[in-house]
Amino acid sequence: MAAIPLHIRIDEYLTHTMHLTTEEYGAYLLLIMHYWQTGRAIPKDRLATIAQLSPDRWAQVEINLINLFTETPSGAWYHTRIECDLVKAGNKSQGTHQEARPTQKIKKHPKRKQMKGNA
Repeated sequence: MAAIPLHIRIDEYLTHTMHLTTEEYGAYLLLIMHYWQTGRAIPKDRLATIAQLSPDRWAQVEINLINLFTETPSGAWYHTRIECDLVKAGNKSQGTHQEARPTQKIKKHPKRKQMKGNA
């Protein structure tokens, strides 16, 4: 995939991750960054490796992270917001990777207003 920046909406991100431990938070961030780079759902057998956790640790962490993704029929983890952002960034068409997409519709997120100032 092209080197297009991953935009993280801090308010939305913190709302969805404040319940995570530091370890879970790091694993989640690694998973979504990998998803952004590859542009596809993450196969179940790669999750622990990408999260940089042992299989035993992953078994504990997975319990809290699975709710932040949608599991596809093949068991891969699909991330709706990252998919939406990939489409918006032009990295993928709406029809790409149909087999990995869950049956639910992609939820569109509202655009945030730009703030003036030095950010």
